[in-house]
Amino acid sequence: MVATAIRTDIHRPSAPEFDPEAYRLVDVYDLHPQSGDHRFLNEELRKLEAQGLTLSGNVRAACGHCGQTNIRYAALLVRDDVREFIFVGQDCLAGRFAGQTKASFAKLRKDAELDRAKQRVKAAWLALCDAHPGLAYASYAGDIIDAYVSAASDPRDAAHL
Repeated sequence: MVATAIRTDIHRPSAPEFDPEAYRLVDVYDLHPQSGDHRFLNEELRKLEAQGLTLSGNVRAACGHCGQTNIRYAALLVRDDVREFIFVGQDCLAGRFAGQTKASFAKLRKDAELDRAKQRVKAAWLALCDAHPGLAYASYAGDIIDAYVSAASDPRDAAHL
């Protein structure tokens, strides 16, 4: 069985305090260069650590935002207010950090929450229709009582409507 760690850091997409504008770009790096030379990256990491900043999550080859592992091209981003830095993959950098704001990200999260709620209602409606085919037929009728009467095997069953 594989245990999944629950992230609580502020860099995750679901964090209410995630603010794309709070990060500053240090540079972009190839984490797996053909030459194997990480000299420039290591030098920059030493500078950041000397300033008292720490790598969030302690993983260099994973996106500090979405968690994607084994990324090759990564941006090194610093969040000064929490004294941490993260590596971010090119997809997250372009899609989540470029031009996004804390407010726009909050709206994205709210829209996703509303969509999940709509999907739950839809799933419940479809289950109800499967259990009661006459109800499904009635949803297409202009007059719901006429639809129920025509779908019921005994029209007297519709008398309670």
